[in-house]
Parts: sequence; structure tokens; C-alpha cells
Amino acid sequence: MANGIDSDDIELNETWNRIKSAYDQGNALVTLGTGKLSREEEQTLGLVREHDYAVLDLRNDGNNRLFLVKNPWRDSLIWTGVGSTATRSTDRSESPEESMSNTFWMTFEDVLQHFDSLYVNWSPSLFRFRQDHHFTWTIPPKAEELVFTQNPQYSVLSLTGSPVWVLLNRHWQDSELDILRERKQEHDFHQPLKSLGYMSLSLFASHPPGTRIPLSEGSHHALHQGPYVDSPNTLLRYSPTPGVAQTLVIAQSDLPLPSYSFTLSFFSNSPLTISPASDPLPYNETITGAWTRRTAGGSTVYPSYVTNPQYALTLTRPSPLSLVLSTERADNLPVHIAVLYSNGGQRVTAVVGRDLICSSAEYQRGCTFASTLPSFNTSANTNTNTSSTTSSSNHGGLLDPGTYTIVLSTYEPGQTGRYSLRVSAACPFAINPILSDAAGRLRTPAPPLLTTSGHTNGNSTNGEARVVRSRVDVNRLTRASVLARSAKSQSTTMVHVALELGTIEGRKRVLASTASGGGGELAASLSSLSLSDRIGGIGGGHDGHGTEGSEGYTTKGEFADASLGLRTREVDLDPDVIRSYGGLWLVVEQIGGGGGNQGQITEEGEGGGVHVEVLSDGVVNIGAWEVADED
Repeated sequence: MANGIDSDDIELNETWNRIKSAYDQGNALVTLGTGKLSREEEQTLGLVREHDYAVLDLRNDGNNRLFLVKNPWRDSLIWTGVGSTATRSTDRSESPEESMSNTFWMTFEDVLQHFDSLYVNWSPSLFRFRQDHHFTWTIPPKAEELVFTQNPQYSVLSLTGSPVWVLLNRHWQDSELDILRERKQEHDFHQPLKSLGYMSLSLFASHPPGTRIPLSEGSHHALHQGPYVDSPNTLLRYSPTPGVAQTLVIAQSDLPLPSYSFTLSFFSNSPLTISPASDPLPYNETITGAWTRRTAGGSTVYPSYVTNPQYALTLTRPSPLSLVLSTERADNLPVHIAVLYSNGGQRVTAVVGRDLICSSAEYQRGCTFASTLPSFNTSANTNTNTSSTTSSSNHGGLLDPGTYTIVLSTYEPGQTGRYSLRVSAACPFAINPILSDAAGRLRTPAPPLLTTSGHTNGNSTNGEARVVRSRVDVNRLTRASVLARSAKSQSTTMVHVALELGTIEGRKRVLASTASGGGGELAASLSSLSLSDRIGGIGGGHDGHGTEGSEGYTTKGEFADASLGLRTREVDLDPDVIRSYGGLWLVVEQIGGGGGNQGQITEEGEGGGVHVEVLSDGVVNIGAWEVADED
């Protein structure tokens, strides 16, 4: 069995004594391998780059722990001793091996400094029991490389605490030789091994014991995490917990071929029960997607959060739920999962804390995990944040039958990339993407004349809201919502947008505003602020009529930064109702972000401006902007 050793991760005296004892007893063979060296380093050190050496003897010589190293190439470079840690040279009688021109002595410390790999090949006769498991692994897509959803995993049970050694061997393929030849033709002499990828063995305490785990961190405790090695062999040694099954995971990075064959060999002095690990939840489905420029809405602090990819999940009976989200390693995106109560799995347009069923840890890079089950890892670094906020969530992490909404997000708006989502449950389920608000909707942009500045009607607007309006007409019953965003993302423009019926005081009515389903509420989505604290007097009194007074169109709604993007809820626009009220107006109140000429509405190029558009299922006509209090 072979074992590569990194000098930064070993205890020198313990490692030397163990190797020396096994070598003297005839239970181990030792070999060495160099890494990348420049031509100058080769000549100075007398070592061939990326080359294997045999070890013919191990000795203690005074203060020196020595390796007798043999270069299998005749008449090749020989260790020069430059920078050697040896305190004196060996002047004893030479053995035949020592007299060979291609052998030399090196101290243990020099070996660890100048060789990349030290392989200890152990005799299998040291163990009474051996099991070999052969398998083929189809390498998962890049978006699942950071998680273990498609990795080979084994349940290992020992009734004693006797040490277990596990050897993973990757079978050689002719295609790998073709890759090396191609690298050589490209004159890339320094990275041939790296091009063949890396592999690793790790052991976890899973819950339930011996079941598959979703990823290396978070809800499961890592007992041993082996290094990623570029060798076709790697060894894991551990002492099992008696009577408790543990999960062994095979991982890889950058393996270039689509599939590989492996042999996993277990050595021990007591019997082992070994089988492929089963899923803790038997029903699983993996879906793939992407955050695009339109759907990368960012975290809950941004009103654009609602544009993130959303899925409707329907459970047929009470069940726990777990979700694993991963992205491509190269993207390294900070990602998050939220599972929410919604109206029959409809698209979430506003998020409040009471709607949250469970979520992942806050924006982890590359991959994350969420579950309704209590976390198995109770350490301070636990990555699973679960909560049951209503009586319909049973004890034990069970969700009632029904339809829920899953939201996948990145930390900042505009962070794009592909993702893979694996959903697991204890019962059959259905999961389907929820169409965006704009899907199948007409986009009607408002005219670009929006920003007011200076004085209006002779009254100073310094520090006060400046109000403009545009008449909205429809020919038939139409469902619509309003989106608003600052034209200059770097400027702060505080605005409030509303659809308002009527022109006569006492009969005005706010149908929808950004305070009642847009930025204001979203900014408080997972905070301790209540919804009523965020909505300040929308529509006036309890009868839904507007406020009275000299300020006319001011709805007293919450202002929000338009650079983050704002939206209203969807409402039905009935042409008969609009006529009875005397008209429908798109009203925009603004604080800041102004400029240009006093008392005028400025072009967006002059004063920054705000883009406003209406999403609807029918034709909507939007008139020119006018200053509202010039009515």
C-alpha cells in the first residue's frame, strides 16, 4: 500500500520511527518522487525533476536519520548535498548498494525538503482481513464538483476499535497517456501530473450513521479529511468508533476523463461490514439552472431579490426536506437557499421572517446546504439554520403536505453563473420552476422625463418630496405591476412609486405602491422589523381612501433607494373603475438624485433619472410626465 506524505502535515520523530521499524521488520518498502524543478535547480541539487527514486536502506547515524537513495537511471544526476542538514558524512565500510555510482545518502529532513512524495508501501500480510470493492465512477459536471451528491460513498462498520486502513487505487487508462503526450507536444514539461487531476479519501460521522452526506462541511462531522493527491493511489488510516457505521467518501478535483475505474481495499485485524452508503432520504431529484443578468437578484437586502430563480416544491405527505446547492468551482459564487411558505407555491414577491421554513448558512462560496432536520453537527460552525415558524410544521423537521417556494440567490445582484440543486425528501415530490413576473408580460416603459429639481410652484422642495405623475389608460381589464430603477446605479435616489386612482381629494385611492410589496418590505425580509412598521400610512385610513391636505399626492409611503430596484404588487386595472374615479395615475415621489433646472422636469441624462416600466398582460398606455401639484 502506498502513502504520500506532505512534510507540513507530519510529526517527524513519529513518522521516522514508524517507517524505520516497519522497514527493519520487512513490512514496508519505501520510494520517493521529485516534483517540479527548474533546469538550474536540477544541476545545483543533482536531482531529476518529476522522477521516481528507490530507497535501499534506512539508518540512524549519530544525529542523522539517513535514506540510501538510488536513481534508477544509470549515469544520471546524483545528489550534490547542497544545503544538506547532515552533521557529518558516513565513513563506514560501503555495502555493494552504496558503492553504486547512482546511489547516495540523504537525511530525512533533506528528503522532506527536496522530494514532493514519500511513498511507504506496506505489506498486506500485516492484516488478517481484507475486502476489495471495485467500482466505476462517472465524473460529475463542474457545477457538482464541490459537493458529494454524485460521489462514491461507503458505509463502514466495525464492532471493535481496531485500526482500519483504506487504499484507493485509480486504474490507469490509455487516454491518460495520450494526455501526457499532448502536454509534451505543447512543451508543458512542468505540469504533466497536474493535468491528470487529484483524488482524496475522507471519513465522516453521518446522521443516520453510515448514510450519504451532501458536502464536506456543515451538517456532518468530518473525522478524517485526506489530502488531494495527484498519485493514482492514496491511503487513509483511522480508528473506528466501535458499533457505529461511518461514511467513507471518495472525492476528486480536475480528473480530465469522463469516467474512471477504481479499487477500494480495506485492511483490518477485525471483521468489517462494508456496503455502498444509502441516501438518508430516499426520493431525490437534481435540477440545473443559471443566474443570468435578469435573474441574479442578490440577497434579501435588495428589492431585486424576488427576481432570483424560484421553484415550487409539492410534497404528497409529511416529510423532512434537504437541499444542496452548488456552483462551478471557477465561479466561486456566494450562494444561499431559502424555503418559504407561499400562496400555493407562487412566486415570492415579498419576504418576511415568519414565512421562512429553513435556510442555508449566510452566503457560502461555491456550495451550501439547507435542511428541515435538526443539525447533526452542534458545533459553533454549524452551517444548517432550520426553523419551524408555524403550527403546520411538525416536530422532527417534517413539513406538511403542500406546495412551498424555494429561492436560490447570490450575495450581490448581477453575480451570474450556473448552478445545480439537489432536493431530497422522504416521499414523492414534484418540483417545477416558477416563471418570473415578466414572463409572458408586456413591458411598457414610461417616458424618460422624470426627475424634478429646485422649486415647484414657488414652494421650496429642499428636503421634501418632489412629485410627478403620468396618466395610465387601459382598454380592457388588465393585470399589471410597476418596476422602477435608478438610471445611474452609483447615485442614491430615494423614491416612492404608486398607482393611484382619482384626482378629487377624498376619492383618491392607492392601488399599489413600492411600500406595499416592493423595496421597503423586502429590505426587512428577514429582519425583526414588522410589516406594519415598514408600511407608513399607505392609502390613508382604513377605508382605503387617500390622505387629505395640501400635499395632495403624497401617500406617506416609505421611500427606498431606486438604485436597488423597486416594484409594486400586481393589481387589476378595470377601465370602468378608472373612469368612475376620473383617471389612473402613475405617481413618483422623489427625494435626492435631482439636478438640472429649477422648477422643471429634467431628462435622465441631466439629473440621473429613474427608469419606470409597467409589466402587464394587456396593452397599457402611459402619458407624459407632469408635476403633480400643478393640477
